[in-house]
Amino acid sequence: MTTLAAVLLIAIPTVSAEEPLEESPQRDGLRVTTKRDNDRVTIAQTQGGTTIAIHSPMGISSATVARTGRRWPSRVILRLHLQGLENLDIAAGDTRLVGFVQSHSGYGRFLSRKTADGEQRLDKNDPLWMDIRAADKTGKSVKGLPPKDGFFEMQLPPALFEDNPAEIKIAWIDFYR
Repeated sequence: MTTLAAVLLIAIPTVSAEEPLEESPQRDGLRVTTKRDNDRVTIAQTQGGTTIAIHSPMGISSATVARTGRRWPSRVILRLHLQGLENLDIAAGDTRLVGFVQSHSGYGRFLSRKTADGEQRLDKNDPLWMDIRAADKTGKSVKGLPPKDGFFEMQLPPALFEDNPAEIKIAWIDFYR
C-alpha cells in the first residue's frame, strides 16, 4: 500500500506559491462550495500537501469543504486571499476553532477552541493549534498583514480530521465594517 501511495504522489503535479493553481472547486478527494458566487476556489496538490486557495473579493463569506473520498488528505493547507483576518471560524463535527489576526498593535495571532462550555484559548502545544502565516503573492512570509495579492496560510491541524468528518465549515471576515 505504501508503494501505491508513493506512485500516486509522484503522478500528481506539484506547484509552488508562485505558480497559478488550477481553478477547480473539486479535486484530490475534496469539493468546496462557497456562500458567494464571486468567491473563487482552487484545489491543488502542492509541496506542502493539498492546498485549498479561496479568493474572497467581498472579504466576508464562508465555505463548506466536503470529503468526496474515504479519508481526508494527510495535510490540508488553507490559503485565504484577504487583506485582513479579523475573524476565522472553522468547524468539524463537534470541534470549532476561532481565530483572528490583529490588524494593529503588533499583528498578534490568536486561536481558541469553542465548546458548549465556553471558549478556551489554545497554545502551540495543543493538537488543534495552527499557525496563521501572512504571505506575499509569491508565498514569502511577511510581517503584519498580507500585501496586495497576498494571503493568509495555515495548515489545518490533523487533530481536526481525527473523526474523519464528512465536511468542515470555514467562515471568515477580513475587516469588521
